[in-house]
Amino acid sequence: MRIESIPYRDPIHYLAYFPQANLVFLDSAKKHHSLGRFSYLAVDPFNHLVLQPELASLHRLSFYLQRYQTETVANIPPFQGGLAGYFSYEWLHFLEKLPPRQKQRLHMPLGQLGCYDIILSFDHVLQQAWIVSSGFPETEWEKRQQRAEHRLRWVKEKLARTPLTRETPFTFDTPLTCWLAKNDYLHAVQKVKNYILDGDIFQANIARCYHTSFSKKENAYALYQRLRTLNPAPFAAFLQFPHCTLLSSSPERFIHVNGNRVETRPIKGTSARHSDPRLDAQLAIRLQQDPKERAENTMIVDLMRNDLSKVCVASSIEVPEYCAIETYQTVHHLVSAITGQLKPSCTALQVLQATFPGGSITGAPKIRAMEIIDEIEPIQRGPYCGAIGYLAFNGNMDTSITIRTLILDDTHLYFHTGSAIVLDSDPQKEWLETEAKACALKQLIEQVTDDFVH
Repeated sequence: MRIESIPYRDPIHYLAYFPQANLVFLDSAKKHHSLGRFSYLAVDPFNHLVLQPELASLHRLSFYLQRYQTETVANIPPFQGGLAGYFSYEWLHFLEKLPPRQKQRLHMPLGQLGCYDIILSFDHVLQQAWIVSSGFPETEWEKRQQRAEHRLRWVKEKLARTPLTRETPFTFDTPLTCWLAKNDYLHAVQKVKNYILDGDIFQANIARCYHTSFSKKENAYALYQRLRTLNPAPFAAFLQFPHCTLLSSSPERFIHVNGNRVETRPIKGTSARHSDPRLDAQLAIRLQQDPKERAENTMIVDLMRNDLSKVCVASSIEVPEYCAIETYQTVHHLVSAITGQLKPSCTALQVLQATFPGGSITGAPKIRAMEIIDEIEPIQRGPYCGAIGYLAFNGNMDTSITIRTLILDDTHLYFHTGSAIVLDSDPQKEWLETEAKACALKQLIEQVTDDFVH
């Protein structure tokens, strides 16, 4: 492995040097947030994996993680090469044998990951940055060292050139419209409440999908720059793969594995912010004290404790944070943290398999909630409510829940917002919550439309 320091700058600066596809930028855009210490730019993978709804996809991921297994290098960020990309919400449906329904599909793979031997990593606390070149896929020591050196030089040559400027207009062809418009969503909330009264579930998360079409997307990079400025988040991300580009401003960590420590941080509980600081602070306090919101959060904490018990030492599972407030540009959130010690026999991939998709964006009990979601929502979720992140060759993993995310295929842009429905839910308030969560993404599209179309 070869590691070399580079000048510390905002990572978005380095992104401009690598315009090619199969790129993953894991961007702690909210750098001063407690979870926003590291960012990573993974470029030019030596292989590209497209996930299928079959066990062979899991076996393939496991094969790469075992074949290129390596030790962790101290004193640099923990992602030092490995798999990085996205997993769609529907990826593991086949494991639960959920019956497929005829509904509108997003035209993109269930998941795509690159096998990355080159990582640009950034520590925002130390304000240091590095190129990490692992030398994989070579496994013979001398050849691996030669490749690591060659790839390091390749990156440095890239950085010595003038970065590409990408300002091609982003032209939307149709107005932004929504599947599950207001009245439909109000009916959906009542339908979920009926399922709760019948004893099927305690909670389900129901989402609305906005969509528009476009004729050009050459400047998805520029669109992402605007998004991270408008709505910075500790788990922001920009991914470019064939037929799928993701622009994410997610605030939610899904699963983090560092050594043998496992953490998940579900968000459950939301309040729109107020422009008056005094009233805004009152809204945060009211959210934290709201019995309904705390009950929602507690249900998901219990669900995630159960999921982690499959892969963690039972006596090690703890809840070090419970119903804490996290504040972002347009909303306050109620967040809990659940931690555990990984069983010696388990891997990060097995943790992902045991917990996917996240409890905060499904409901409780999880499988029945997923069946109801599948029945009510008129379009597949695709990457929304799946996961974005990395599984490192050194055994570490960090993933976010794919929310507050623009999803682009070759001709359409989509984004979703949802809310958790419980017995006490007021349909009107749940609809307003989805509107608050959509606010930043709607603002972004309106800005681009004003700048480039008019």
